[in-house]
Amino acid sequence: MCCLFILLLAGIMKEISFGIAPLRLQSSIWEIFLVKHAKGGYWAMPKGHSNPGESPLETAKRELFEETGLYVHSLILEEPLFENYQFTRSVELIEKTVGYFIVKVSGTVSLQIEEISDGKWVTLEEAHDLITFQESKNILTKIKKTIHSIDN
Repeated sequence: MCCLFILLLAGIMKEISFGIAPLRLQSSIWEIFLVKHAKGGYWAMPKGHSNPGESPLETAKRELFEETGLYVHSLILEEPLFENYQFTRSVELIEKTVGYFIVKVSGTVSLQIEEISDGKWVTLEEAHDLITFQESKNILTKIKKTIHSIDN
């Protein structure tokens, strides 16, 4: 099943991508790895489009590894959290949906310099100030609630 959907409906393109909310527990404090995209200079979680035949989770895992060198160690939440937003590419209006899987990760960071200009581990509280777009900040709030329910 290919999960990259680009549809032209009433002059609006629709796109779907999948990504990872990469978490680790350091000294009893949850941290998330954020990337700064070279194109646009915005801070977000790793994400990207599906290749033919990939499931949403396969896409998210591949994009995580390609952009950061990190691996999914374990799923914290089996179903992704979704954000929706619109933007303009050239002169076309794009309606974008991104599904993020909340996971614990392992491995050594190795950034994909063609797409990612920076990346860093930050606490969930610090992430709120670093993430560029409000839609992703809303996802972060849901991640915090999920982690809080696991910790209690």
